[in-house]
Amino acid sequence: MRAKGKLLDIGLYTVALIGPLLYLAGFLARGLGMLQADWPRLALMFGLLALSAGAAAFLALRRGDTALRVAAAITLAVNLAGIAYSWTRWSDDLSRARAEDLLQPIPVTQVGIVLAPADQGPDAANELRAIEKAIRTILDRNGIGGLVQVRRTFPIANAQYARRIGLTLGANVVVWHTVEPGRARSVRHVTVLGAHDMDAQLDEADLLRLMATQEELAITATVGTEADDRYASEVIAPVAAAFGALAAGRPVLAATQFRNASQGEGLPLRTVATLRAYRGMALLHADRADLAVPEFEEAISLNSSAYAWTGLANARLMARDFEAARRAYQQAISRDSYYAPPYCGLGLILARESDVAGATAAYRQAVALAPDWAAPHAFLALAYELRGDAAAAHDEYQVCVSMAGPNSALQEAAAQRSQQVVKNPPTPIPTATPRPTPTPTPFPTSGVYQVRGGDTLAAIAQKLGVPAEMLIEVNRLENPNALSIGQILIVPELP
Repeated sequence: MRAKGKLLDIGLYTVALIGPLLYLAGFLARGLGMLQADWPRLALMFGLLALSAGAAAFLALRRGDTALRVAAAITLAVNLAGIAYSWTRWSDDLSRARAEDLLQPIPVTQVGIVLAPADQGPDAANELRAIEKAIRTILDRNGIGGLVQVRRTFPIANAQYARRIGLTLGANVVVWHTVEPGRARSVRHVTVLGAHDMDAQLDEADLLRLMATQEELAITATVGTEADDRYASEVIAPVAAAFGALAAGRPVLAATQFRNASQGEGLPLRTVATLRAYRGMALLHADRADLAVPEFEEAISLNSSAYAWTGLANARLMARDFEAARRAYQQAISRDSYYAPPYCGLGLILARESDVAGATAAYRQAVALAPDWAAPHAFLALAYELRGDAAAAHDEYQVCVSMAGPNSALQEAAAQRSQQVVKNPPTPIPTATPRPTPTPTPFPTSGVYQVRGGDTLAAIAQKLGVPAEMLIEVNRLENPNALSIGQILIVPELP
């Protein structure tokens, strides 16, 4: 019996030693690269260490020779130390690999939707999984799941970082969530860096459509309430899927999802108005200006925003009602003079009228307001082409390329055009009337003037320190005595 006991002890001690010895041999041969093996080898390594630790624990706890028990205890400690060290290093490597994977750019052949949790906690992770599932369900049900890549990333603190993450990953849409514990306020965001499936050419209408998708939706609710949870599934998920569908060239599907989102229970009136305007924007992408106009008009009746007025102006422009478009763009600027897209719309109308100087001034204003948007730079480059300034056009197209972000078609079109204007310099078109060029400035109230109650042209000219005749020329005022409240006047640069 004693012989059998000794043989068992020897066998167990051999097993207890095998784990640490092989572990040490692996490190001598491969170093930390041993922890980067495939799953079966890692499982074998951890299994062998666990088996060795079990044998050592059995020997250390059984009655017998004291020296053997001490040796077994030392072997157990070595095994456990090996397991702990390997697990720590492997977990670090796994986390680093996961982080690197999360920051891998989305292929240009796919539309990217990035989802960010409110924090690193399990509740936020579960919520994010639910939003991801809802988005994937919408996309898969409509047959475009393969065109859109939905990916998770880290918590995002502000809109600037959301945009940076979107640009880094080449994502069209970034969904993120912030919580203000002190105020128990939950804010859910959808940041869109552009979601228009435009052709690889510089079409002005396409540029206007693209700018209409560079949006930021935010919905606020009390933390932990039913409304907060409902907004995530009934509003955020369909809105993100809708912008993804737009970027994938499915505007009708996008319009349907915007309508579904606008029907969410208990939504703030301002949010409903925004979603109705989004639906109008999607219908414009589908070349249905006739259906888009009522959506924008309804949005304006609910909340008269610059976005809704710009959308209505775009619809009028695409229906070739240029005067109605001009008035709507002016209304948009009167609502928010810092909003860039209506300046591009006005510039397009002025360019159509051969007022190249006026168009250039409007585009410069848009660039000053949104310097990191690609489309205003493309518009300004087009204006430089009309002036016959190939060098300036080339430079603006290059800026457009650098700012295009996930909008690869615009990037390609601008890159090609930048080379074409150098090889084949454009001929300047005759201007209807020579006009002074307003000074570009990042402060819109310095480059434009909004007519107020009681203003006359003479009083405005005196206030601005410019001749009334210049205001009439630059703004093409047919009747200088018929100014309307809210009308935007471009302020000319004095010679």
